[in-house]
Amino acid sequence: MNYFATFKENGDISGFYVDTIHGESIPANAMKITEDQWKLFSVNANLYKLDGDTVRPKTQEERDAELAALPPAPPSLADRIAYLEELELLRMLGEG
Repeated sequence: MNYFATFKENGDISGFYVDTIHGESIPANAMKITEDQWKLFSVNANLYKLDGDTVRPKTQEERDAELAALPPAPPSLADRIAYLEELELLRMLGEG
């Protein structure tokens, strides 16, 4: 069995393939990896990136930058309920 990985332009892992499953559907740009690498990378693909010809762990700085670039999390259900309750109270008081 042969294992493969594909990567985005920025080096992030974008997919995994196994020849016995994907056969001729494996992209031409897929990089062959070992079974041990597949086991390691597939558990936390977001922690690794292609750097030249090598897949390496991302640095803490790279991980921090990715985290900082994420959009804010949506408000929690409790926050949404509190907001709606506040709007309803304002409406009842004639202020909304």
